[in-house]
Parts: sequence; C-alpha cells; structure tokens
Amino acid sequence: MIQVVAGELVLPRGAVMEKTTSCRNDFNCIIKIIVVYATSNKEMAMQIKVENGINEFKALGFTHLEAEIYLHLLGAKASSGYAISQAIAKPTANVYKAINTLEKKGAILVDEGDTRLCIPVPATELLNALQHSFMTQKERASQFLSQIQTTESSDKVYRLKQPEQVFEKCRNMLRQSKEMVLVDAFGPALDPIMEDLIAATKRGVKIALHGYESIDIPGVRVFNNSAGQTIHQKWSGQWINIIVDSRAFVMAYLSKDLSGVYQAVWSNSQYISWVYHSALLAEQQLSELKTRLNDESDIEVVREMVADMDHFFNLKVPGYFDLLDKFNENEEQS
Repeated sequence: MIQVVAGELVLPRGAVMEKTTSCRNDFNCIIKIIVVYATSNKEMAMQIKVENGINEFKALGFTHLEAEIYLHLLGAKASSGYAISQAIAKPTANVYKAINTLEKKGAILVDEGDTRLCIPVPATELLNALQHSFMTQKERASQFLSQIQTTESSDKVYRLKQPEQVFEKCRNMLRQSKEMVLVDAFGPALDPIMEDLIAATKRGVKIALHGYESIDIPGVRVFNNSAGQTIHQKWSGQWINIIVDSRAFVMAYLSKDLSGVYQAVWSNSQYISWVYHSALLAEQQLSELKTRLNDESDIEVVREMVADMDHFFNLKVPGYFDLLDKFNENEEQS
C-alpha cells in the first residue's frame, strides 16, 4: 500500500523507481509510482507462472533451458537462435545446442533456409506425440521385463517417496487381492484408487473401509469413525493405509493436495501384515460399535450388529495361513 508520511511517499516492497523521488502532493508522481508498482507485481506473477511451467516441462524429460526456449517460442514469432538467446539472456552457444535437441525431440520446427528460424510445435500436438512415444516405449519395456524371472521380495519394510508410487502400489495390491482388503483413509486419498476398489468388490473381494467422513462406495462396507470430522481437521494432510489379504500393506501420509509424500512405507511381511490387519479390523469394529451404541438402546440390536460383523469378517484370510505355514515349516526344519 502506498502511503504519504510527513509529506513523503512511502513505497511498498516491489515498487522500484529509476531514481529516488520526493513528492509533496504531486498527483502525477503518485500515478507514476502506482503504475510502476502494478507493472512490477504483474511481471513477478508472470515470472512465477513461467517458472512453474518450466518445472512441469522438465518433468517430461526436458532440461531447464529447453523448457525456457520452448515456452518463449510459444509467445513469439519465428526466431533465430541468436534472437532467442538475446530474449532469454542465455549464452548463444548453449541455446543453439538446446535448439538441436528440441528439434530431435519434436518440440520445435526449424526453417531449412539460411535463417534457421524456429517455431514451436503446438502444445497439444507435442503432448500427444510425447504420450504416444511413452506408450510405445512402455510396451517395448513391458515385453522385455516380462521375460526376466523376478525373485520374491523380502519381508522388510520399504520407503515410498512419490505419490504416484504410493497409489500404484495400492492399485497393484488391489488387483492381486483375493479375499479381504482393509482400508483406513481420508476421502480425498481414495480418489486415485477408486476404480480399483470397485473392481475388486466386483470380483467378490470383501472390502472394509474405516472412514472419517460420509462416503458411499459401491460394494464397500464403510465403518465410520464417530470423531472422524474432528480427526480430519487436526491433520493438515491426507492418509491412506491399506492391507490386502493380510499379505502386504501400504501406510502413507501425504500432503493435502496429494502432490507430496510426508512418509510412506510398503511391506509384504506376513507377520507385520497380520498384526496390522488384526489391529485395523478391531478399530473398524470399535468405531461401528461406538457409533451404533449412541443411536441404539436395545441390546438385542447391538448383539445382532456384532453377529453381523463377525460374519462379515469371518474369512480365511490367505496371509494368516501363509504365516502359519511359514513358521511351522521353520519349526519342523529346526
């Protein structure tokens, strides 16, 4: 905010003048400062947007300079390498190298004449080409990797560092599920795996969700925590914990917008999975009991509810029997 203090203009941070200006009730001077300040703020906001765009472009496999050149060309006329280097204030030699790489990557087109003018490939066309190229490479890699005999993972606990790594691990576990899946999660963290949850129920897998807000997922039995809203408000991020068939689990706490991982682990330790399965199963039942006891005064209704839960959870969970077989076999060998 621009203020006049003791007859002098006090400029806000970001307002820059070519020289120190002292004004006493000079309307034109005030207008000039306001224009400079507004322009400075707009340029700063645009710079932030461009930097964000460069980071997104880098995630697609481009360098910072390549991204900068491409974004510059999107808003410019056909330009030579020298003109581009002047516009973005980068060494000419580096710009020409980046132009050659961008042309090979299919991001720009270069005039075959002496001028060597560059224009960008339209963004939609470039992104579609990148997607097609990725899918082609993915298929080739899949064919090659499928021929490699993989060894069984150990029962250690492993860190997951990226959000998509967390959700893909959850999806893969759901695709392999056979009998029962237990989930403890805030609603937003379920969105990336929603299709796989529903697909698992359609295969006959029983899924029990310990939820913290009102939610309805076809085929999924929801056990709402009576203090769910309070709990969710206390935590700034989103969590998702999932155990499949008492054979493997993921525990993850992510940022509010699911763009970052605070902490996440995965393990196929049969013992830890069984212990966590038992704990979450008990927590789900307790949440249901506390909620229903507040609503029901008839003890018979509560008994029927307990019997119903016993029936729902009365499954031969594969991981439990794998665990018994594993340790019984070790006992016999010793």
